Amino acid sequence: MGSAVLARARKSLRSFHAPARENSGCAQACETLAFEGWKAIVERRQLIAPCGSEIPLTGGEFKLLSAFLKNPGRVLSRQQLMDVTHGTGWHAYERTVDAQISRLRKKLEADAKKPKLLKSVHGDGYVFTASVSRQGAPKN
Repeated sequence: MGSAVLARARKSLRSFHAPARENSGCAQACETLAFEGWKAIVERRQLIAPCGSEIPLTGGEFKLLSAFLKNPGRVLSRQQLMDVTHGTGWHAYERTVDAQISRLRKKLEADAKKPKLLKSVHGDGYVFTASVSRQGAPKN
């Protein structure tokens, strides 16, 4: 009787861990957004620099970057970006987004004081200027 319980426990553990192993590789199922030699792997929340090294991002920074990558060339207002990073109904100072943009620029731009990828649009918000290609299937 003890061995039957042990066998069921092992089977249960195998089925519990199997999906995690399958998804951890992200082989062709992960959405990757590429721009200017950079790659953002959405499901892993990973940013890979053109040189191949991983650039650490906070959760908020990755959400912000994802919003820009999914809307290249479109001006996003501070409120839209606050909704993406903090959820709707969040009442924070507008400068919260500016601080996140500044940190993201330092990680992405060759010269954060003269940004080429993530530009300010006076009075309106920010725009991501690079073209973005999608690889893999987006999750619905």
